[in-house]
Amino acid sequence: MYKGFAMFEKTLRVTPDEAKDQYIGEYESKFKSMIENLIPEADNLIELLNKLGDYLADEFIERYNAKMA
Repeated sequence: MYKGFAMFEKTLRVTPDEAKDQYIGEYESKFKSMIENLIPEADNLIELLNKLGDYLADEFIERYNAKMA
């Protein structure tokens, strides 16, 4: 979240503290939502990659052993 805020830090020219707090609060909630949506998708990707690795493992081992022989 802080890296995201840093992107807007130089362009943030809101002077009233209330407006600044609201602006930061809105972006904080958007980043939290983005992260909450990203984590399950990342877990699904990891699961798919693990399945791919399991699928390819036997062929890899066979080719590796053939080259070592």
